[in-house]
Amino acid sequence: MDIETYDRALKTKDYYEFADCFAEGCSRCTLAEHGSGPILYRGNPKADIMLIGEAPGMIEERMGRTFVGPAGELLDKIFSAIGLDTNVDLFITNCVFCRPTAPAGSGKQNYTPKKEQIARCWPFVEKTIELVNPKILIACGRPALCTLMGDPKMKMGKWEGRWLVHKSTKKLFVMTHPAAVLHLAKWPEDQQLAKEKIWGYMQYFRDTWKGKC
Repeated sequence: MDIETYDRALKTKDYYEFADCFAEGCSRCTLAEHGSGPILYRGNPKADIMLIGEAPGMIEERMGRTFVGPAGELLDKIFSAIGLDTNVDLFITNCVFCRPTAPAGSGKQNYTPKKEQIARCWPFVEKTIELVNPKILIACGRPALCTLMGDPKMKMGKWEGRWLVHKSTKKLFVMTHPAAVLHLAKWPEDQQLAKEKIWGYMQYFRDTWKGKC
C-alpha cells in the first residue's frame, strides 16, 4: 500500500472503496512485521451502531473478519440477548486493523496494541467512523475508550455501562471487552459476577440507546 493509496483511502466518500484500499496490505506501523494483513470489520456498514474493540486475534486473522473468535461469540450472545444482531444491527471494527501477534514462547496469542501502533492506524478508524456515520458509538474495552475520548488515563471501572459524548458529538457507550470476561474462566464466581454486571448495563443500553440518537 503506497502513499497515494493511503491518501485515496482518507479522501474517499464510499466505505467499500475505502476497504478496497487495504486489499494489498498495510505497512504503516510495526504490526506489518508480523505478516498479518488488515482485518477491517464485520457487520453492516450502514448500521446505526458502531462498536470499536481492541485488535484482531488469531481466529480473526484466519477468517479475515473482526470478532469471530471466542470473544466475538460472547459478543454475539450479549447483543442477541437485548434483541440486536451483530451482523445486521452493528458495524464492528478495532483500534488497529492488524493482529498484534505475541512473541513465541510468551504463552500468549496476542498483545495489547502499543500506543504508537494505534496512533498510526487511528486516522483510518476515524475515517471509518465518518463513512459509516453511525448514530451510536460503543467503546469495547479500555484501549477503545481511551483512544476515542483522547484520554489515556480513563479507567473501565469508572466508565463501563455509562454514556459519554465523543468529540464528533455522537453518543458513546462504554462496555467491557468480552475477552476480559473469558479471562476469568479460572475464577468462576468472579466470571459470573462480571457477566451479571454486563447484563445489567446492557439492559440499560437496550432501554436508552434509541433515545440517544
